Parts: sequence; C-alpha cells; structure tokens
Amino acid sequence: DEARNGINAVEMLEHGHWRGLWFANEPDTWVNKPPLFTWILAGSFSILGYNTLALRLPSALAMLGALFFVYLLGRRYYGEVFAIMACLVLLSVKGLVGHHTGRTGDFDALLIFFLMANSYFFMRFFSGGKEWNLTLASLLLAGAFMTKGPAMAVLLPGQAIFLALTGAYKVLNWKLLVRQLLLFSIIPLIWLVFINEDQAPGRLISYDILERFSDTGFETPQNPSQFSFFIVCMDAYFNLWNYVLYGLLAVVSFFPKKAGFSWNWKDNPLLVYS
Repeated sequence: DEARNGINAVEMLEHGHWRGLWFANEPDTWVNKPPLFTWILAGSFSILGYNTLALRLPSALAMLGALFFVYLLGRRYYGEVFAIMACLVLLSVKGLVGHHTGRTGDFDALLIFFLMANSYFFMRFFSGGKEWNLTLASLLLAGAFMTKGPAMAVLLPGQAIFLALTGAYKVLNWKLLVRQLLLFSIIPLIWLVFINEDQAPGRLISYDILERFSDTGFETPQNPSQFSFFIVCMDAYFNLWNYVLYGLLAVVSFFPKKAGFSWNWKDNPLLVYS
C-alpha cells in the first residue's frame, strides 16, 4: 500500500495527473480514494526528494496532530495530567504509531487526524460552544472524506448515538443542519466536478462501501470470525493496554461506587462519546 501511494504521488509530479490517482501512466483502478493524501505526498516529494523520509513524514506529522487533539480533549474534560497520560499511553500503541498508521506512508494517519480534530470541535459545540465549532467539525469531516472517501463516516453512528443519549441534538435546527451540510459538501463537490472522468467516483461507492460490507472475503481477511475480530485487533494493536482497559471496565462496571465512578454522561461526556 505504501509503495503504491508513493507511485501515485510520483505520477502526479512526473505526468501532471493532479485530479485523480494514476498508476503506470494510466488511471488507477485499484486505489479508490480521493487525492488529498496523494497531493500531500507529492508536496513532500517536491520538498525532500524521492526518499522514504518524504514518503513517511506526512503520516508522522498527521499522527502528532491527532495526538494533539487527544490532548485537548483529555485536558478539556479531565485535566492536563490525564491528557498527558493518555497521550503517553497512545504513543506506545502500535495501532497509532506503528505500520499502516504513524510510521507508514498510508492514508490512515491523516484520516485519524481529521477524525480526532472533528471530535474535538464536535464535542466543543455540543458542550455549549459556538456555531464556528460545528463549522470546523464539518470542514474537518470533509477533509476526512478527501483522505479516504466513505471511511470518513466511521464515527457518525457513534456521534448520532451520543446526541440521542445526551439530548444534545435539541440545539440543532433545520437551518443549521443545511448550512453545515453545504459546508461539508463544498470541498468534495469541487473535487468531483473537476475530477478526471477516468477516475470514476462510482468506484468509491461500489468498492469501499458495497463490496466491503457485502463480500465476506473482501481483501482476504486474516481472521475469518467477525465476532472475534474486535478482540484480535485490540490484542494486536494495544497489547498490554488492551488488558488494562478490560480490567478497568470490569472494576467500574461491578464496583462503580467504590471506584468513585459514574456512567452519567453529564459527569463523563468524553467517556460516553468514546
């Protein structure tokens, strides 16, 4: 994946294919993503030359940016010490700073950056913030779309459940929703209107949504059991912290009063959102 992303960026620089992804001087029919990350890689190559540092630096910077918003979220709701501890834990997690994310020239680090930044401004708005907070959240979500297409929606079900549980949706109205939808749409629409017609946006839908969720053999998953997939991923990417998390959840579930813990969303809004 990393090598192919680099080749897509080289194609942009060498052949001027800026509106979509090309491979071997032909439209890429295998990578079905908008070009934002490839634009960034091309810029990195332009500055640093064709080398591994230039290929991986954007992902490293994106992950640092994501951790910055983790810090801001933690500090806002639980204080600075908690926020620093959370960031230190995540710096040891392969799921964030390992291959395919922070150490590899791939889409996911930039996607995580946009989603963590979106989460910060989303929470600020629904905690009594101004409309500009929601505007930034919408624009950051558009950035997530421009990075990895439909994958930008991974947090939307959770955000909808959060709004339903907390009743925070009551601050919304139709005019506000229409404004935010337009703000979210404008960047993807600009790209889609000027897209190279060979880079069909329909592949985003057919491959990244329909096939991913309907084909049980999609990209030959290593673990055949969909029920244990979550446990396997947690163990692979979070290692020791995986078991610490399960232990803490058990304590606060069975002995919440002794732990001085509350599941009430007003006491722990960030936990409910998480």
